[in-house]
Amino acid sequence: MAGTIPIKTALQSSIIGLTIVFSILALTAVVLRVWAKRIAHRALGWSDFLIFGACGFVLGLFAIVLAMIYYGGEGLRGTEYYDKYFMNRADLVVVSLWLISCCLCKLSILCLYYQIFKTTSVMILAPAVGIVSVICVLGYIITNLTLIRPLARYFSAMVSDEEMDKLTKLSIFGDAYNLVTDVVVFLLPLPAMAQLQMNRRRKFSLIAVFAIGFGSCLINLARTVIMYTTDTDYLIGHFLDGVEPTVGIIAACIPTLHPLLGRSKYSQTGTIQRPSAQQRLVDNDPYLEVGSGSHADESSLASLHVHRLEDRTPWPSSGLRDGAASSC
Repeated sequence: MAGTIPIKTALQSSIIGLTIVFSILALTAVVLRVWAKRIAHRALGWSDFLIFGACGFVLGLFAIVLAMIYYGGEGLRGTEYYDKYFMNRADLVVVSLWLISCCLCKLSILCLYYQIFKTTSVMILAPAVGIVSVICVLGYIITNLTLIRPLARYFSAMVSDEEMDKLTKLSIFGDAYNLVTDVVVFLLPLPAMAQLQMNRRRKFSLIAVFAIGFGSCLINLARTVIMYTTDTDYLIGHFLDGVEPTVGIIAACIPTLHPLLGRSKYSQTGTIQRPSAQQRLVDNDPYLEVGSGSHADESSLASLHVHRLEDRTPWPSSGLRDGAASSC
């Protein structure tokens, strides 16, 4: 069908707007992740490169969804605007992009787990889940491309009942694999996080950050229900194909954004610079003023602290420097 197809329904308009919004969200999360790395002076690693790939495939998926609306008539099934040949080709691409982007996102999160949590279960299960995910995705895509030959028959919907039954079973396998691995990736770090030595508030906050990935499980479940219960229009389902990995990308990026808060200073090697107890004392005590010309060392600062506990009368900065120098 030549030219673009006019937007006829409110659903089409809503999906177009939401597609643009979620594309921006995915790209923003990745950009903030890179920015946080630069602030912390840390080099990019495998987890970062995998999330870059996931973001690229998600943006490509959303572009295909828009093309399905503007050139395939998605949302207008049963009308003269609907192009079945175009939609079948686009559907094959969307499913592949969906699986690849979800897989890359999970691999990125698993790499992050592997770097952070040094427990035996995570060190064994994280690589195992990653390998299974890669094998399942490659197997699905290869089977989907070779199940019906030539592909022109698939695009033209010239498929026998037996072949359609095989396609349905393959689709169920893909949905089941994705949902199960989503749940496994969500649950994997919880035992390790429960053993962390920190106060309860911080521990719950950390668990909540990682639990954002559970939203991906819920979206996957909603997408599956829509795709298998709606016979007339798959527009929402195709849109959720992109939303699921987008939520995964956001969940993978949030734990890396701490440097953006500005609460810590980082050395050129990427380590956190923590001030000594004496330096924190000077920084937080309004009665003390140590200039750049002072010769006070840590022992003299500790001595000054003892005296300040006894007498809170403000000292002139020059007197502090003299006293500090005499104590050296």
